[in-house]
Amino acid sequence: MPGPRSLIAAVVVVGGLSGCAPGTARVAFRPVVGTELAYRVVVRTTATLRLAGGAPQPSTNEVTLRADQTVLSSDADGSIVRVVLAERQGRQREVNVRLDRAAQLIGVDSTDRGALGDLGVAEIFPAAAGAPPNRPLRPGERWRLDSPVTLPLAAPSRLVGQGRLVRLGATGGRSTATIRTTSMLPVVRRTEGAEGREAVLEGVQHTTTVTTHDLADGAVETAQAVTKATYALRLLPPPGVEGPPVGGTLELEVRSETSRLG
Repeated sequence: MPGPRSLIAAVVVVGGLSGCAPGTARVAFRPVVGTELAYRVVVRTTATLRLAGGAPQPSTNEVTLRADQTVLSSDADGSIVRVVLAERQGRQREVNVRLDRAAQLIGVDSTDRGALGDLGVAEIFPAAAGAPPNRPLRPGERWRLDSPVTLPLAAPSRLVGQGRLVRLGATGGRSTATIRTTSMLPVVRRTEGAEGREAVLEGVQHTTTVTTHDLADGAVETAQAVTKATYALRLLPPPGVEGPPVGGTLELEVRSETSRLG
């Protein structure tokens, strides 16, 4: 089985190799079944809930996760990567991330209703939302993001945005490439509110992500992401109780820092 430094997200070829012109880099998706990687993810969430007729309810939360990634399958149609998210308190969540053959995210699957919480793609699998085209790229070059996405407990949607190769450089003696992406994802999803009541959220997530890749194996070394959204909210009646939903809004900001382990 490949070791923790093996390829999971891409094989990056530096200019001067494999036909790339000097000063360019190619990021090509070549997953290897069985590959494993581990990350430390620190997530800080700020939220303000406003229900009709009530005062604003602000809240903040910070959690540190360990994200273990394993490539389960890879073929001409795409890849599936299992991601296990473990908190220090012992809670563990598992999702399967589905990618197309160009490494673009197409879906996240989970049987756990609370698997994602306020987490987004940037926290679960930071390389997925901004996969660059399979051709040599120069620093400053841009590409468009446009792919269908399905998330747990959410209606099918479409992620659109733009990616840019910021720079080629070095970190700790290793050659790296830094990519910046900005994206929008319309979301309509159900979540569990107070006292087990379900809430329906509808809005648009705006995410900016900066990822640094190790050119030796293509894996993400570090990632910083900021996601902001304002959702229209409908809080449904408690189970067994009839009545109209309570309207409101939820303002959400999620900041995360991801670093590779090992």
